[in-house]
Amino acid sequence: ISKRYLTDTARAYSALFFLDSPAAGALLIAGTFTYPNIGGAGLIAALVGLLVARTFSFSNARNDTFVLNSLLVGLSLGAFYRLGVHLVALITAGATLAVFVSAALADIFWSKERLPVLVIPFLIVAAITALAARHLADLTPFVGYSEFTISWLPYKANEFLSLLGATFFTVHPVAGAIVLGVIIWRSRYLALLAIAAALAGQLVFLALDVNQQPLLVAWAGFNMVLTAIALGGIYTVPGLTSFLTAMLATALTALLLIACKNLLFEHGLPLIALPYISVTLVFLVALRTRISVA
Repeated sequence: ISKRYLTDTARAYSALFFLDSPAAGALLIAGTFTYPNIGGAGLIAALVGLLVARTFSFSNARNDTFVLNSLLVGLSLGAFYRLGVHLVALITAGATLAVFVSAALADIFWSKERLPVLVIPFLIVAAITALAARHLADLTPFVGYSEFTISWLPYKANEFLSLLGATFFTVHPVAGAIVLGVIIWRSRYLALLAIAAALAGQLVFLALDVNQQPLLVAWAGFNMVLTAIALGGIYTVPGLTSFLTAMLATALTALLLIACKNLLFEHGLPLIALPYISVTLVFLVALRTRISVA
């Protein structure tokens, strides 16, 4: 594997937070290996995604969108099932499909509406692979969401870090500490948004007296943090208005999490990125009616 191949793979990890940094990506890769089963599944998917994108010579085969969506498919499968021959085959198929869905949707979204595709390909492919996994008898469930804590940290600090780790399906305070450290290193403002998003979401859950089950915490971390970063620091001009907009969007994301979690869990589908995608795209379309967002 060439150095450039590894660099592009690492860059895809950092792309989840809209960063373009192989060094940050390498640290995030290490964070996912807090659970080797999850980290290994994600890395396999990312490598497959990049290989497929380059093999088929898409217009931008180094496009982080392709690899990121493949990566997330692998991480989501690794969070539910133990690595084995059959899971690797499913990961390979899912990562390959994610590249093609990404290539198709990215072009459609940008050419028609000038909207980012975000992780919509991941959402589609993850639903497909989740349904397929239910029919594979040889897959063994992976139970990695035991409650881990860093002994010298307060419980709430451990809970917050685990929520950040959940952005990579790695619900563990050590993984969350790596995520937080990377975001602070690359952008203190994005770190502020991530912290504020976690607090805003917790306030919504407390206000509505929601029982925060481990899976809900995982999806909450993924959705709320990414919504806040996207709307508060990437697709709007950073400032007080954009910050407040991001917090409003985060609160609505938390509400959507509560509203649809039972429906999706009952049908065997993980909640994954639906609230993040829905709220972010709705806000981006709505904000077009404003002259500016500052």
